[in-house]
Amino acid sequence: MKRKIALLLSIFLTLSLCSCAAKEPEAPAEAEDDIIEISRGETAADVNKLAASAVAYTDSFQSADGSVNVEINLEDAELLKANFSPVRVRPRAITGEEAEHIARVLFGDAEMLDYLFCRDYTKAELEEQRALWQELLAGDGLVKLYGDDEVGQHMAKNTAETIGAFLESKTIEKAPDSIERTVCDFSFKKTDGEESYEIRAITEKDGLPYYFGAVNNTEGGIGVYHVSAYLSTEYNTPNNMGVHMLLDSLLSEEEPTSQQLEAVREKAEKLIDELDIGQWQIDQCSSRTAYCLGSRELKTITVTALPLYNNIPVLRQPQLGNLRSEEENAQRCYYQDLCFEFAPDGTLISFDYFTPMELVDDSGDDTRTLSFAELIGSIKTYMSQTTADQYPRPEGTDGTLGADVVISSIQLGFTRESIEGSEDYLLVPSVTVYGNYKTTYEKDGQTCSFDYRAEKGQDVLLMTFDAANGSSFVPGNNGLLLG
Repeated sequence: MKRKIALLLSIFLTLSLCSCAAKEPEAPAEAEDDIIEISRGETAADVNKLAASAVAYTDSFQSADGSVNVEINLEDAELLKANFSPVRVRPRAITGEEAEHIARVLFGDAEMLDYLFCRDYTKAELEEQRALWQELLAGDGLVKLYGDDEVGQHMAKNTAETIGAFLESKTIEKAPDSIERTVCDFSFKKTDGEESYEIRAITEKDGLPYYFGAVNNTEGGIGVYHVSAYLSTEYNTPNNMGVHMLLDSLLSEEEPTSQQLEAVREKAEKLIDELDIGQWQIDQCSSRTAYCLGSRELKTITVTALPLYNNIPVLRQPQLGNLRSEEENAQRCYYQDLCFEFAPDGTLISFDYFTPMELVDDSGDDTRTLSFAELIGSIKTYMSQTTADQYPRPEGTDGTLGADVVISSIQLGFTRESIEGSEDYLLVPSVTVYGNYKTTYEKDGQTCSFDYRAEKGQDVLLMTFDAANGSSFVPGNNGLLLG
């Protein structure tokens, strides 16, 4: 077993994803001093596989009021004495040079033009569009696009009416022969609001139109630092039909194959390396329903990645929805994040990069993390205090009768905390707990049920704990159970 432990730790310390040397964790003296960690990644190269030995742990209990049944089912829990130190980081603005570099990584040497919002069609463009619209109205193209059931037919009818109005209002005679364009110089320009600066561009790659944008916004004490790219046309089309047709040509309702998933993952890894935005670890590469055209659900391959500091991942949290919250210790900028959406053939559908950070200080002493027994004790204590009403259910229901929760995986890494009186953030050793829940509720006098995993196709983040003391992070959007 000791040889196996040494081998696994050696693999961890030499992971090719990371260029900085890992801080070697202290070897475990006793099993009860270990901290549990489960990797949710799929490959041996995932940095979050901090493995030393494996155990299985199961337990079951009820909440204090009896409304929640909890099962802990950790089938292959990986243990490690994993003490590591907090890291202080600071969000920073995106530079024009960085924005241009990202654009070149995504689109190569394609021409980047300043974006014109809802611009007019030229005569040639309008002539082409009118022919396309008339063809769609004459045949069953709209029904094929949106589906042949009631929902799809309703969408097709509404779009047909909008197309008819466009055909009347958009005439060739009124359209300009050409539109003067300027090449994007990747300098941030002031927009609405005193502290908002943006770069907006349009480009084409492989015959597909894309929007590219970067924003630095510190208006009102918030910090929005964001680079994005996605399929888009500048001119307005009936019910956004232009983009719908592009998506229809690239995506399908079928699940991508394992070969397609692996090819896309490799492409994302290559792009992340070329972006040169620090150390990142892919934490998800999976199919998801990203777009609905009427009743048709089109699937993309979504790849997300987490930033690493000293080879330790910043654990994924639900992205902040309100940067102007008045709650104590509320955070004022989005979590650092990286997300790609691809078609099954590897065509880029969208890209998002949030909140570059600069390292301020990582010289703190290592924090003693919870033992496995202590961690389980914290989970049981917290879960015992929950009630069925804390678990979401569909809107329009009368009340939750009960909840069944299964805890199936745990991760170790950093979670971001605000620092009072400072724009900096502290990344502290933390543990996230994942699983599934099923709720029973009443609707229109009938008893119904909701299964998160069955509905969403993935596990839910239940809670986040401070790995040093076992306290839960509330508030702060750190999981489903916010208190």
